[in-house]
Amino acid sequence: MKKIILSVVLAAFSFSAMANVIGVSTHPFQAQKQVVNTEFTSNLSSGSGFGVQARYYNRINRDWNIDAGAGFSGGERDSRFFLGADYMLIPDYDNQPRISFKSFFERTNDFNNTFNNIGVAPTLSKGFSFWGHEAFPFVALPVKLGLNSDSKRYDMISSLALGITGRLPIEGTTNLIGNIEANLDIDNSYTALLMGVSYPL
Repeated sequence: MKKIILSVVLAAFSFSAMANVIGVSTHPFQAQKQVVNTEFTSNLSSGSGFGVQARYYNRINRDWNIDAGAGFSGGERDSRFFLGADYMLIPDYDNQPRISFKSFFERTNDFNNTFNNIGVAPTLSKGFSFWGHEAFPFVALPVKLGLNSDSKRYDMISSLALGITGRLPIEGTTNLIGNIEANLDIDNSYTALLMGVSYPL
């Protein structure tokens, strides 16, 4: 397991940065729980360099959670600021998956242009046991309207997000939650890989 985790970390550092992410929005933290999350990001399609981002997460109650954060890169996708709110429509119960909608706002600096993006991500997730460890895979379809502030041009942007969250299966890290996510380009987006660690406060 440690070799797999190390391989993912090395892969994240070998590409470039910035990803549209669901993050840990689908993870079943306790209500009124606050979490700090740090992530390494890597863009697999365009741009160069690798990046890092941090987010603050707060599960307000059973149905709502919010997050906010910022990310930076040494490549052509320089910086990113984001806000999100996830609303659970149907809980993860028995054979029933969790269904939620995450709305979000992003302000990014990509290829020397400033973009303001607003969108929504319908998300499906479900808890499973993998080799005795509980984890929560998810799939989402982020769709957003992007405004290039420099050219005043609007574009519809869509991608497919696939990921998983769960407690890190490493001795002495019972409080740490790991997350891995891939963002796959559908239209006007890009393909990216992300890996993060969260610490509940």
